[in-house]
Amino acid sequence: MNRIASTGTHFGRTYLHAIQQSCLYACAFVFGIAVFQARVVSAELESGQAFLVGTPDRLGPLALPTLQSWPRGVAYVFDAEQPDLFVRGRGGIPDGLYVFPWLRTSDQGTPVFGRPKQVESEFEDNGTIFQTPDGQIHGVWTSGKNLVHTRLDKEQLKFVEVNRVEISSLP
Repeated sequence: MNRIASTGTHFGRTYLHAIQQSCLYACAFVFGIAVFQARVVSAELESGQAFLVGTPDRLGPLALPTLQSWPRGVAYVFDAEQPDLFVRGRGGIPDGLYVFPWLRTSDQGTPVFGRPKQVESEFEDNGTIFQTPDGQIHGVWTSGKNLVHTRLDKEQLKFVEVNRVEISSLP
């Protein structure tokens, strides 16, 4: 019986040593990959510049240079096959209204948009953007007790006020 216990203990020590050695090799391997990755990534990144998404197709989530964003509407600003997306961003530099140009649709059917372009607008909150059949792009906004109608100047990417109506029943 002692001999079996002795053999078992010897086997246990050998097994434990093999596990420790495997862990050591695994850690060295992972550390080597991490150092290699860090060198590759640091060589590609430039301070203050956007960095590429790590997916194979380089597509990532829609994002503005702000902390929060809200969709405001869609319209054919750049005359693409699908409408472009207007989004209001807040909590960043600079805050404001942006339009994402539609580029294509992915193989999975997801719309793919280009880099956002800032749209000049006196009104960004509490409104909506839409396009009429004549191709005009409109924005309707609340400002205090006023309902404000604007139209997009496509050349300047700027919403210009067309009309303002005071509505006394607004809070």
